[in-house]
Amino acid sequence: MLLNLSASELRERIVSGDVRSADATAAALDAIKALDGQLRAYNHVAADLAMQQAQAADKARRAGAAGLLAGVPIALKDNLCVTWGT
Repeated sequence: MLLNLSASELRERIVSGDVRSADATAAALDAIKALDGQLRAYNHVAADLAMQQAQAADKARRAGAAGLLAGVPIALKDNLCVTWGT
């Protein structure tokens, strides 16, 4: 299961082409949907943006232009200030 992998293990699977970033992100979003009603761990989930960025990471990786952790899904703590969509 993708969600049981560490960030570095998931990165290796993405780099090897064994897993797409979009698949890892979809798995993370599915887990959030399934569990967050009970856990209430997220203030905001930018699902559409996350999938767009995962698809962009997959495209960049195919072009050989992806960073080390490109495509590995993350969650940000609510005490961090972010700007969405930039």
